Amino acid sequence: MAELQSIAKHLQGADRVRALRQLLDRPIENPAGWYLLGKEMVQANDLNAAARAFGMAYHQDVDLTSAAVLTFSCLKAARSMQPELKSQFIQTWMEMKSPTLARHRSERAILMLIDAEAHREDDDGWTADRFFDCYLAS
Repeated sequence: MAELQSIAKHLQGADRVRALRQLLDRPIENPAGWYLLGKEMVQANDLNAAARAFGMAYHQDVDLTSAAVLTFSCLKAARSMQPELKSQFIQTWMEMKSPTLARHRSERAILMLIDAEAHREDDDGWTADRFFDCYLAS
């Protein structure tokens, strides 16, 4: 996790993507690394690559509820004539019966890497709209 913290804190753009991909080339499970790569791919507007990364994160840690929602949201947005990811995310979240986001410790740890300011330990979970604005819109 220390290596991910360093990447998230000190690198941006293509450098961050390159460092994450190098880290993920190692034959170890790294759901947080996949999650962060997915966010970078969203920022780069490569929604198919984002879906794959979020899918890998969820495959490695089923407590990453937001990664499951993001996998399907990114796929739907990539194939849509109106690829507005936030609306796809909210719609997919509702279709999945509005699961609580950021409920599990592993998911909260990853979200703190993305934006420690937005995250509070006393949160019981987040709605899709709030989650998207805090962690994906930036």
